[in-house]
Amino acid sequence: MNKILLFLLGGCIIGSAITIFSAQNKHKKIPTQQNAESKQNTQQEDRISTISPNILLGFHLGMSKLEYNSLIKQYKNSGKMSIWDNNTYCMHWFETQNITVHDNSVGNFTSTQSFSIIFDIQPKFVNNKLHTLSMLIEPLYDDTILVQTSNIILLKNHLSKILGSQPPLNSFHWTFSTYTVNLSQEKIKSKYYEKHYTYYRLTITK
Repeated sequence: MNKILLFLLGGCIIGSAITIFSAQNKHKKIPTQQNAESKQNTQQEDRISTISPNILLGFHLGMSKLEYNSLIKQYKNSGKMSIWDNNTYCMHWFETQNITVHDNSVGNFTSTQSFSIIFDIQPKFVNNKLHTLSMLIEPLYDDTILVQTSNIILLKNHLSKILGSQPPLNSFHWTFSTYTVNLSQEKIKSKYYEKHYTYYRLTITK
């Protein structure tokens, strides 16, 4: 089992129903439950749009190029960001709770899964504001040795918790009023072995 040790890459609103009544015994339309839920979802989306997508270690859309470069420098100086390959940097993103992993030599064991972010694509700035972030995500354990789970589901659950929104069952795409978030898979050739591993691409754009 190859453990790739890299130090790579919300909210809930409670709505209340308003009852409308007439003092002159005139009938007025009371919002249906469906309309109330629709309004609640709109309010939730608007709130999420104002607090997200600051989901990647302090990097967020709308930050200036100076702010972005300063944060990169800060992570490099602190040692949290390290060289992955040539001029490409990476840093640790997050760890999950314990999951079951299978190893041919020892059988099943429990461990946390760790995800790292690889800064392999330059960000896009529009009018000196960060417009698009696209980063590669590397898991510590490859998908092929996970038991009863998958890395993309672990990532989807993590992002859904941060964004406060769960996409449809077989979708890995979040759409809000001011930005979109997309999660996909990529096959990457190992730097050390003649085989390919499954990595993930996270793209956040306005």
